[in-house]
Formats: sequence, C-alpha cells, structure tokens
Amino acid sequence: MEDITEEVRLTPAPEVVTGLINLIVTSPWPKGEGERGEYFQRLGFLAAESPADLPDSPSNAGGELLATGMGFTEGSWMSFRGGLLSIDLFLYKGLQGTRTLTVTGYHALQSQLAGIYGAPLNESLASGEHPSSTWHIQDISIELYSHLDRTPVVQLKASHIQRNASYKDFTTSLSQN
Repeated sequence: MEDITEEVRLTPAPEVVTGLINLIVTSPWPKGEGERGEYFQRLGFLAAESPADLPDSPSNAGGELLATGMGFTEGSWMSFRGGLLSIDLFLYKGLQGTRTLTVTGYHALQSQLAGIYGAPLNESLASGEHPSSTWHIQDISIELYSHLDRTPVVQLKASHIQRNASYKDFTTSLSQN
C-alpha cells in the first residue's frame, strides 16, 4: 500500500489550472473555425486538427491540444457545427499502481474550484475509485474526474452546455436511424 501522506509537488500548480479555468469560463467561446485558433492561443495552447472518430458530419472536428509552458502535455478539443464544444485536459498522471499524485491533484483542484465557484452541482465519490465533480459556470460545464484504475490521471473537461445538448441530440438521432 502506498503512503499518501507524503508531500506531493503538483505540476502544474493547481493555481495555474484554476487560472486557466477562469479564463475558459470568462472568455467568449469561438462560434466558428476562424475564431478557434485565436482562442486557443489566448489560453496558451497550440491546437492540432486531426481526423477524429466523430459521428458523420462535415462540421465535426477535433484534435490534440498542446500546452505551451503549463506543465502538462495531454489535451484535446472537439467542435460541433463549427463551434467549440469541449476541451479535455489530462493532469497529474501517475504510474500504474501509484495513485498519490492523481488523488492529491484531484482533491487540490476540487477544493480550489469549490472555493472559487462554490459547491459542485454534482459530486460523486463512487466508492473512492472514480470521484467526480461538476460545476456550471455561465454557459460552461466544468467536470473534474479522478481516474484511478490502470494509469491514474485527473481529467478536467470544459464544455459548452448548449452546444453539448445539441451534440447529444444529434448523436441520439443518428443512433435511432
């Protein structure tokens, strides 16, 4: 059993991540492809567009997000009908069998986000294996997940609430045809 009482240094610092979240929720989200590059640049990302396994639609796009100087390297984005739909970041990745970094990172981010935006709208401890929290801030949903099986990692997802609902309606209609 690993000792989770040891001091853990989180990179990026939770304050850096919550600063990024604040920028995400206070900046207007791009409504079209032409605005997307500038938006990502303002957030400190380089976005690579790649063919994604998305439902058939000429207006779906997605790709990898590369952080510039933020201390993490894994992220992705997705758009629907031209508008930015979501941003996913993967932080505090541990090695298989070690959870300390991920657990500490999740709790630090959850605490800071709750301090800034209030108690989460939804919170699940799921027997401690996959805790999650969700906030709705203006038009944006912020979801925080701690994936602790296999390779532990914290997932931070920001999605546009209205566009996400439209996307779900679209994918539901595809599955019913």
